[in-house]
Amino acid sequence: MSKIKKLFVVLLLLGLAGPALAQQAVVTLPSARVTTDASSTIAVTDTFQQIWAAQASRVNCGIQNNDANNMWVFFGSGTPTKATSVVLAPGQFLNCATSGIVASSAVWITGTSPGVFYAGLDGAPIVGAPSVISTSFIDATASGTITTQNLVPAGTATAGSAVEIATEGVGTVTIQVTGTYTGALSPQVTTNGSVWVTQTGAVLQNMATGASSATITSGSTGIWQIEVNGHSKFRITGLAAMTGTATISLVGAAGTSQVTVAGVATAGNQTNGNQQVQGNVASGVADAGNPVKMGCVFNSTRPTFANGQRGDCQLSDRGAIGTFIQGPSGLSTASVDGTLTDGSNGNGTLRVGAFPYDFNGTNWDRTFTCTQSAVINVTAGATTQLVALSGSTVIRVCSYNVTASLAGTFTFVYGTGANCGTGTTALTGAMAIATAGANGMSGMNGSLFRGAAANALCLTAATGNMTGFVTYAQY
Repeated sequence: MSKIKKLFVVLLLLGLAGPALAQQAVVTLPSARVTTDASSTIAVTDTFQQIWAAQASRVNCGIQNNDANNMWVFFGSGTPTKATSVVLAPGQFLNCATSGIVASSAVWITGTSPGVFYAGLDGAPIVGAPSVISTSFIDATASGTITTQNLVPAGTATAGSAVEIATEGVGTVTIQVTGTYTGALSPQVTTNGSVWVTQTGAVLQNMATGASSATITSGSTGIWQIEVNGHSKFRITGLAAMTGTATISLVGAAGTSQVTVAGVATAGNQTNGNQQVQGNVASGVADAGNPVKMGCVFNSTRPTFANGQRGDCQLSDRGAIGTFIQGPSGLSTASVDGTLTDGSNGNGTLRVGAFPYDFNGTNWDRTFTCTQSAVINVTAGATTQLVALSGSTVIRVCSYNVTASLAGTFTFVYGTGANCGTGTTALTGAMAIATAGANGMSGMNGSLFRGAAANALCLTAATGNMTGFVTYAQY
């Protein structure tokens, strides 16, 4: 045998004895596809218009909202409604294919006229030089029908009551349900391959509405997704009484396509690609749980809350967060431009850049300057008015200086009527003064004494004629 033949035989034997690498999955990818552009605008606000009719041979399609308002995309043969549509936020893109399953039904869209949207439909491939890549995993698939109730929920399912798929290496299972039937369909998993557990909570996500649920409700058709990481098998089964036939298609894919977000998720606030987070109770009801609590709102009339209730922080009409300074009781809000009165305790009023006040040990008094003066000219034995009353104001005396023609005494008094003749009340004691002497005093930045509200200021001369002046403030 020649050397060339011997070499050929050796190579042949090595090829037969080597590992079966040729059985590894091979995927060929075409270099490109023909895309038909069906982009357009919303013709009539909130009225659905068809983008594509149903197409069994559809390869893929994509829709993008290029408007500043939300749009709604409906898949199916029934009457399109917003409630059964996928919501597209501004700038959001929607792919018609999910985990290898392409929506082949009619596609409709609506929004706010004249909103612009992109719509592209993939067609036949442009055949070119293929790229060959090797992969260690092909999406798992399974299909079947459910026609009866599963009477063995934790074990081997009753015949005709479940469709099962192996999930080793699978992160997400996509479930498509068609047919006419009654009875809810429940998701179950097993880790050891024999004991099955029903998954609870909002684990199934509806691909058309974005809503999450624990089961596929009786008679429902459509596409759902569920996370199955860490389990060896998954099945969808009828744990309730069943009638009719539910046709099931399962596709398992590696990786995760769902994101779990803390907070309350409802059909109204979940949309594909636009998951929202909110607290678990509304404003104005009793607080509960460990929710997200930061949120502000503008109210032209501020709300009233009961003890223990949760509430929104308040905004001004320009979007500024409001801060309210309360009085000591916490029941009244301080007024920034309120007015303090002398002798008040200041509750409920916040003075900003206004009059300075001095604390007298009990209350707050406004600091003032005596800018007015009055002449003293009182004959012996008489009481004479120095400053007339004015409404409900109070007369505050800052200083005085008195001289006498003869030795005697004088007293400052207040009252009403002519020369304080009614309700005459002494403000000082009888102060002595020598002949041709003087008696004076100044209160510097405050008053020496003050009368009562709505009273005049007078001076009584016991002996001798009194002359001089007083400085005062009246408010």
